[in-house]
Amino acid sequence: MSNSNVVRAFAGLVACAAVGFGQPRVAQAAPITPGNLVIYRQGSGTNALANTGNNVFLDEYTTAGSLVQSIAMPATGTGTKLITAGNSTAEGALSISPDGTWIGLSGYNSTIPAASSITGTTSAGVPRVAGLLNTTTGSYSLTVMGTWFSATSPRAAATTDGNKIWAVGGNSGVVYGTVDGSSPFVASGTTATAASIGTNLRVLGIFGNELYQSTGSGTLPTVGLLAGNPLINGLPTASTFLPNIPRQGGTPATSRYGFTFLDTNPAVPGLDTMYTVDDSATSGGLWKYTLDLSGTWNAAGTVQAFTGALRGLTGGVDGGNVQLYMTGSGNTLWKYTDTAAATSVLSGTLSAFTPLAIASGSTAFRGVVLVPTAVPEPSTAILLTAGAAVGVAFRRRYRKV
Repeated sequence: MSNSNVVRAFAGLVACAAVGFGQPRVAQAAPITPGNLVIYRQGSGTNALANTGNNVFLDEYTTAGSLVQSIAMPATGTGTKLITAGNSTAEGALSISPDGTWIGLSGYNSTIPAASSITGTTSAGVPRVAGLLNTTTGSYSLTVMGTWFSATSPRAAATTDGNKIWAVGGNSGVVYGTVDGSSPFVASGTTATAASIGTNLRVLGIFGNELYQSTGSGTLPTVGLLAGNPLINGLPTASTFLPNIPRQGGTPATSRYGFTFLDTNPAVPGLDTMYTVDDSATSGGLWKYTLDLSGTWNAAGTVQAFTGALRGLTGGVDGGNVQLYMTGSGNTLWKYTDTAAATSVLSGTLSAFTPLAIASGSTAFRGVVLVPTAVPEPSTAILLTAGAAVGVAFRRRYRKV
């Protein structure tokens, strides 16, 4: 991308990047239209998906499945790059900030093809990178995340403000740092809390001013709340079980990836419905849980898709229904409508989903987010900025449509 496309609004961030973090690379595309989807796509279609690296694109789609634009992450030149190991199905998760402004992603700072597997190479040889896309301007920044996720894959990154970054991957636990270098990147996986958080993490999401993760670690929560107020304090202290949400593994074996929390039931304060997707051979599909007034999450059915792996998930409330969008299973963008979501129980098989788009040859759809058409109530942002109790902010009403 040419120098004329460098976003001047980010110049201050670039200028004050700390030594050793890697100079953030900042560039610009077109803004994302509210109400549209953004998908992390691995591969350009011109070379096979491989561990030596593939291009990354953020593809904007309408909710009807029409491609709007493809934003290419840089893979050449002297600045910071962001590529992916295209054969890694665990890479490519996306997150979106509660106000819909920032999309987080991750990858590697390398050209294509690398001399050997970028996943197996240490982060000293191939640094791991967090990318942040501003949906309102189309600008994005790329920031090297210290030496974390060495010899394994970076999988997800999230932000609240375009500067603070939380990231997860195949090791290191939850990593936290900033674009401007004011907070060096540190990891929960190097502390005594590693056992209660896990180091093999998959997807990050910020919902209701709380940070959540899904994991592939042992008997930890499949989808857990990261405790210790990390959105204020930086690093979490534990991954807290949500009552009745199954532990990782179990019988039948679970393997959860993407998830989303929504407010569907006026009788229950705050975010009361959680959907998650699974890629295992015994529990694969879309799962639903609803929160009752006692604070317990209860299973509310599943759409089984055992023949295909689902990993990306996003959605929003549309009247009394929920519109869900998933990636995986046949390299397809899928849609599912949960009608009367406050009281419904999911059922059915893969045939219940509507295919919207299919990734072309030698490419793969990974994470997906829905850019909301509404923003949080002003009081929510004030509470978060002031460092007020997150529990209070959690009970706000915010609907994505």
